[in-house]
Amino acid sequence: MLVDTPGSVATAGAAMAALVPWYLLVGRPLSTGSQGGTARAAIYVIGLFVLFGVAQSQNPNVWFLSLAIAPQFFGFLDTRLAMGLGVGLNFLAAALLVYR
Repeated sequence: MLVDTPGSVATAGAAMAALVPWYLLVGRPLSTGSQGGTARAAIYVIGLFVLFGVAQSQNPNVWFLSLAIAPQFFGFLDTRLAMGLGVGLNFLAAALLVYR
């Protein structure tokens, strides 16, 4: 049974709120081309996965956020890797939903 507790709501909210500065400080410079590199893109994507995983583990409705996160992979990484990460993001969300 899915039950939201005050702690889970706060944790999911904090993780989702942390996505904004994460994008502004790390992702936005990648998309504008002012700062780039494979290492910086990898760090950004790992951060997206972690923050998404934390939020998804607390609230299953966060799965819809993957519709906004997955397209960013294609902007920063090559197509084959981005496709794999998009599928991986959905498997992560599904696994967390089943676990919960």
